[in-house]
Amino acid sequence: MKLIRLPTEKEHLLPILILASLSVGSYVVTTFFYAPFIQLFEYDKHALLNGEIWRSVTGHLFHSNFNHLVLNIGGLFLLWGLHGEKYKNSRLLFLFLFISVFISTCMLFFTTDITRYVGLSGVLHGMFVWGACDDIRKGYKTGYLMIIGSLIKVASEQWNGPDPELGKTINATVAIDAHLYGVLAGIIVYFVLCFAHKFSSKSA
Repeated sequence: MKLIRLPTEKEHLLPILILASLSVGSYVVTTFFYAPFIQLFEYDKHALLNGEIWRSVTGHLFHSNFNHLVLNIGGLFLLWGLHGEKYKNSRLLFLFLFISVFISTCMLFFTTDITRYVGLSGVLHGMFVWGACDDIRKGYKTGYLMIIGSLIKVASEQWNGPDPELGKTINATVAIDAHLYGVLAGIIVYFVLCFAHKFSSKSA
């Protein structure tokens, strides 16, 4: 069984702190200084279709209220405790960008009823599944449990719909499709990185 040791090395902690700081900073600016700030960066279906492609990434850094922010930041640091040794600077950046764009693209074309969206939870689902896949590669059986648990969770959400109590907490409807697309993105990005690693090894 894998033992959890907090990855406090700078190369593992700094990327998480930067991602958390961007989320907290966007909330502070929107809440205390300039409320329309969120309208420039949130996922907006119509704005994306008009070419404002940065929203496919930045929308995941904003949150609907303080509870939403705390839940996602808490989830981010739980992932750091679980898989933080995998989150080196460039790798975490690639994970965040790939998963964010994948979720936004899928929502744009397959979940057309969502016109606006904010939140990091879909990305967190993707990061969790990617880490679980890597655990399986390293021989940790807990990785299988994580994958199965994630699949059961998103399947349950698709079957039963969004959690109304959680929706009240975050003052928004839980975007369950973002969780589903995040899980799919995590699996896909795992194989993308494996292929890139094997290709670079052969080229060296």
